[in-house]
Amino acid sequence: MSFGDGGSDIEVMGRDLMQMMPRLDAGGLKSVTTTTPGMDTPTVKVTSSDERANLVNDISSQYKAIGDEFGALRKTVQPGFSDIRKARLNAIETARRRNQQNLSGNFARRRLGGSSF
Repeated sequence: MSFGDGGSDIEVMGRDLMQMMPRLDAGGLKSVTTTTPGMDTPTVKVTSSDERANLVNDISSQYKAIGDEFGALRKTVQPGFSDIRKARLNAIETARRRNQQNLSGNFARRRLGGSSF
């Protein structure tokens, strides 16, 4: 075989290239390498199985649901009047009332007058 004899070298190079092209067949992906007459480079087509497409869609929908949950939680921890701040203020107010009642009871037991609690 010699260079320039009507394209035979190119055809052989193309066949060699086709043999060197990796074939993918894993994880629901499959590749097919083809050559088109008159084209210098081969074409690689990758397809996915229905099972892979379903798995990717399931994972996508699960992360969407998790994102929605985090979005709802995010609203509870915003600066300002968030649910966490409200709960803490309620706890402080409850402790204040309890301490005020304890103090009033303590003064009554000691018979301290003149204080309005």
